[in-house]
Amino acid sequence: MGALTGCVLPSAMEEASSVGKSGSSVVIVGKIEIVPPLDVKYEQRTHWNVIGDDAILNKIVMATGTDPKPVDTDNLVLSQWQDAIEAELGKVFFLTGKRQRTYLKGAMVNLDLHDQERLWFPGGLYFDIPKDADAIYLGTLRYTRNDFNEIKKVELVNEYKSASKEFSSRFGKRAMLTQSLLKQK
Repeated sequence: MGALTGCVLPSAMEEASSVGKSGSSVVIVGKIEIVPPLDVKYEQRTHWNVIGDDAILNKIVMATGTDPKPVDTDNLVLSQWQDAIEAELGKVFFLTGKRQRTYLKGAMVNLDLHDQERLWFPGGLYFDIPKDADAIYLGTLRYTRNDFNEIKKVELVNEYKSASKEFSSRFGKRAMLTQSLLKQK
């Protein structure tokens, strides 16, 4: 299956360290969940790998880009996975992204690095950056799966209040978090 090997990771957005008027970048806040959650002890196998288990276990990688074309799950091309959202499942992420309309093009969770088994998630959403925003809240993207790891439901949950509290404790009470919830393309 594909050219993206187990030892190669996409380039991810950097974790945000501060909020400020940088002009070309913005802090992106959100969360991605799987229902039922992964049981990393039984559902993920990393074997020995160069990048380490912490980079794989309970992590999702969401491809992003400026065009809405979804990633090709049969022919993994590294260029489709640049500036990806890499996040721990079920936890709020704080990343530094570009100030542009950004499409979520699909996501993956590595289940077995040796056998190249992955759990795939649809994209089809996007977000815009409001003009004066220095930090935006996307919402919680919740994927519901069945016993065969097929995604049966995708929903967006607005947990702005709790995310805003986490944001304030991380960046200070003066930092402003603007809602810019994900939209369907």
